[in-house]
Amino acid sequence: MPDVRHILLTRFNLPIETFPVDRAGQPTRTEDWLEHRLRLFREACVHSIAAQTWQGFRWFILVDAAGAAALRARLDAILRGIDAVVVEAASASGWRAALRGLLSPLPDRLMVTRLDNDDALHPDHLRHARDLLMPHAEGRLDFPGLPLVLNFSHGMCWDGTQFHDQAYYHNAFTTWLVDRSTEDASGFAPLPYDVNHVKVHERHPVIDLRLAEPMWVQVVHGRNGRNVSNRVRGAPAGVLSDATERAFGYLRGVAP
Repeated sequence: MPDVRHILLTRFNLPIETFPVDRAGQPTRTEDWLEHRLRLFREACVHSIAAQTWQGFRWFILVDAAGAAALRARLDAILRGIDAVVVEAASASGWRAALRGLLSPLPDRLMVTRLDNDDALHPDHLRHARDLLMPHAEGRLDFPGLPLVLNFSHGMCWDGTQFHDQAYYHNAFTTWLVDRSTEDASGFAPLPYDVNHVKVHERHPVIDLRLAEPMWVQVVHGRNGRNVSNRVRGAPAGVLSDATERAFGYLRGVAP
């Protein structure tokens, strides 16, 4: 049976040239931006990962090497109790070699779940992703080859006032099943950040599933000018089911 490891990958404040400003035209990665993201990361994102019903993953948080020492101490405090590693990089792709070292010895295949630093996953998100992809990872099903991308299309937005229910087939909450690569510094390729999430379906095979429960929440905070590109999508969700309320009700206390 192949060795299949599952990791969670989050860009925290890497220097990404395509996003020098947010939707309001304000510069990103300023002190004000950083403080805001740290709060949302703690209150929305980390809360959802600590609540995962399957904890057999490791979380890699990718940060800008500039100023990383002070940021690392703050992130370590926020991440206490979670199997997480802060990875420093001097560029948008400079973390890949470090990832290879942290994964050593390399598994046969890798599952990689992409999560932005201000968003949240359903408590069963990682368990469902693993259960659905493991048969492919172990070669028990006929599939078009690797990489194979799993997308849960049913999610919600939270805008600080209400939840919005949505079906978003090109969302950023994908899990990738990838094979080893001798061509990539990380030892695996491709990885989620290699393709804009709205273009993934044009490049790779995608399993798209719409589950009854929303599997993720995108925290939209455009009114205060700190979202890079996200906006509210979908219709107001109204009264949430008991299961959804248990999963995401805590976000009512998070002010974007």
